[in-house]
Amino acid sequence: MKIFLSHSSVDKEKVSKIADALKQQGSQVWMDSWDLGPGDSIIAKIEQGLADSSVLLAVLSQASLQSRWVRTEINAFLNRTRSEHDILIIQVLLENVEVPPLLRDRIYVDLSHDFAGGVQRLAAALTRSEDPCAGLPEVVMIDTFDAGVVRPNLLGGSNVFFQENGDPDSLRSMFVNRGNGRALGLLFDFVQRHPTALPPSFVGYATRLQLADWTQFVSCGYWLCVDARTDGNIMGLQLEIKRLTQPPREDSRQEIAKWQVDLSTNWNTCSFRLRDIAFPDATWDNMWEICFVLRHEQARGDHGLIELDNLRLTRTPS
Repeated sequence: MKIFLSHSSVDKEKVSKIADALKQQGSQVWMDSWDLGPGDSIIAKIEQGLADSSVLLAVLSQASLQSRWVRTEINAFLNRTRSEHDILIIQVLLENVEVPPLLRDRIYVDLSHDFAGGVQRLAAALTRSEDPCAGLPEVVMIDTFDAGVVRPNLLGGSNVFFQENGDPDSLRSMFVNRGNGRALGLLFDFVQRHPTALPPSFVGYATRLQLADWTQFVSCGYWLCVDARTDGNIMGLQLEIKRLTQPPREDSRQEIAKWQVDLSTNWNTCSFRLRDIAFPDATWDNMWEICFVLRHEQARGDHGLIELDNLRLTRTPS
């Protein structure tokens, strides 16, 4: 396992300490100041270092987020993750910075408060196992639905309502008190309000993602979990997961997983292993949205309420 350190030259002193700790633990490390010699082509050597490495440490600071070289190196590794399953990207936070959207679903190590201790933990974790699943987080929170308005989710995407054939008000949101925080309530209404308009055949709510790559989560057996309950007027909804084809365009949506979610009047955690609900040969890059679809034929009457909370990826089902 070879590790490529992507960083800004402004952070060279701290990055050298990270590299030293990794080498002391026996890791192979590529770092420009160590691997570039007089007369070397910078671009050629960096390209070779990227190609030879299976782990990218993206060392994030105010300076590195402004670096064209760092952006290029991260993009090169992101492109490799689409076809190579043993590629790992780890964010190393030197400062309290805003993580780029395409990296928000990936693991990170925060060195901003305890640099020395964090470096040792990072070095030990990377050398303890070369299992590509070993460094993945236990939980990746997608949305807690705890805001008073429909807001961007925790991965930098957005949330949207949709309906077919009906009034835009056929699905509305409210935020309910779950006791230890608020949850999203979806109020559905299949009433035909106008004689000339068709009632909705289905309504839905989608959590949009930022074209993330979930290939590692699928190969490592992760579960998609959501807490849910119903008022009893609808006992199930449909889970749909979609991606965009390459190059990504919004009109190129491709369904890669679908499952029926059974609900009860009590809060329950619904858990679905990604690879179990996926269509054969599904591709998990360019992730676009997770949809919850309510169909009229599944409703007991025309009105009802479904509540959702804590949409997340987990190593083990709750």
